Amino acid sequence: MSLVAARKTGRTGRVVAFEPSPPLIEYLSYHKRVNRLTQMEIVPKAVTNKDAAEVRFFLVREGAAPMNALAETGGLDICREGETVISVEAITLDSYSRQTGLIPNLIKIDTEGAEILVCDGAKQLLANHHPVLIVGVHPLWLPEGQTIEQLFATLKACGYRVTESKTCEYKGADFGDYLFIAG
Repeated sequence: MSLVAARKTGRTGRVVAFEPSPPLIEYLSYHKRVNRLTQMEIVPKAVTNKDAAEVRFFLVREGAAPMNALAETGGLDICREGETVISVEAITLDSYSRQTGLIPNLIKIDTEGAEILVCDGAKQLLANHHPVLIVGVHPLWLPEGQTIEQLFATLKACGYRVTESKTCEYKGADFGDYLFIAG
C-alpha cells in the first residue's frame, strides 16, 4: 500500500511507511530505491499506544508474512506455525507528528488487531487535525476484552464517522476496511 500511495502522491507528496518487520523493511527499501520513490520515508517501528524502546512483536514465517503483529494483540492462534517473537521499537502517531511536525492528510491503519492501540496513540492528532482514515479491521485478533465497537467509539469521540466500508465475514466476524472522515 505504501508503494501505491507513493505513486499516487507524486514527487511533491509524502508517504511515511511504519514497518517493524525486518524482512518487510528490506522489501520496502528495495522498492523505494528501484522505483526512485524519494517521497517515501520508511520508519522501522511499530505504531501503538506508547513510545517504547522495546515491545514484543510476532513474526510469522520469519517476518515475510502479512500477519505479523504486536504481541499485545494476542489472537494470533490462526497463524502460530512458524512464529517467532522479536523486540522492536514502538512509537505513537501523536509522538511522531510532534517530533517531525508532519500533519497527515490520510492515515491507513492495517495492524492485524492493534487498531485500537494505534488510535489511542493518535487521539490528539485525530481530534485536532482530522486526517482521513482507512482502517483495516481484524476483530478476531483484538486483545482479549477489546471489541471493534470500542474502536468505532474511540473514533466517534475524535469526531469521525464511517462513510464507506468493505467487509467479509470470517469465523462470524466482519473483517474489512472502513473509510472514516470527520463530521
